[in-house]
Amino acid sequence: MHALRKSVGLVLLSFLVAAGAAAQAAQQQQQQQPPPAAAAPAAPAAPAAPPVNLEEEKDYQTFFDIAREAAQQQVELGEAFLVKYPDSRYRGSVYTRLVNAYLSLGDVDKLFVAGEQALAINPDNVDVLSVVAYAVPRRIGASDPDGPSKLQKVEKYSLHAVEVLNALAKPEGLTDEEFTQAKNDKLAMAHSGLGMVNYHKRNFAAMASEFEQATTLAASPDPTDFYLLGISYQQVRRFADAVTAFGKCAEVPWAFQDQCKQNKEQSQKQAALQPK
Repeated sequence: MHALRKSVGLVLLSFLVAAGAAAQAAQQQQQQQPPPAAAAPAAPAAPAAPPVNLEEEKDYQTFFDIAREAAQQQVELGEAFLVKYPDSRYRGSVYTRLVNAYLSLGDVDKLFVAGEQALAINPDNVDVLSVVAYAVPRRIGASDPDGPSKLQKVEKYSLHAVEVLNALAKPEGLTDEEFTQAKNDKLAMAHSGLGMVNYHKRNFAAMASEFEQATTLAASPDPTDFYLLGISYQQVRRFADAVTAFGKCAEVPWAFQDQCKQNKEQSQKQAALQPK
């Protein structure tokens, strides 16, 4: 501050070394000279980086090293980490891994809460957007009091996932094929979510369109998506297409395999009765 005040107060004049008129000329020149510019204030010092918490670093590394298959252990350590370090710079990463762990455990309520926390930190987190889009609307029942608000959020997340993924640039270290397939798998999850949103809205034509994209984009389509695609085709009386969709989900050993076979037979009968 002392240097700043000094620079503001300095006025440089060119004195003519002469007597009489020279002194008057110097006075006039001083009156006409513009005031000096103030010295630019010094840039504020960058805030010091917070000190590294070695215990936090160690705890995060322990959590990060857990195998993705060990979902229960991830949940236990991840939840404990967030309680112990509520302001950690690793919160986004921890919430993201918890979303996938909750998916593995089938705990969609906690998945949704963790997903919202992760998206509050990074709204463009496509890993979280796609999982929330895929998992949450399948667990919303007609009697769920929060169902409408959840569906509204899921639709927003699903649409944003599609937007972000379609604009995503290929990161280094991936081939074009690897990047395209990884992106398409997440797009498939987002479109599956939109399909379920339209199911709840009873917009079966839009539902069919979304599940068509979900089953086309995924490298290994979810048989549930084929089943739901068949249901949407039945609702819009596209029975021949329903036969194909139910046939796909009937090929896979899973809980609804027999239901897929029955629906396929039913759709074949309905298609046979339909005018050509």
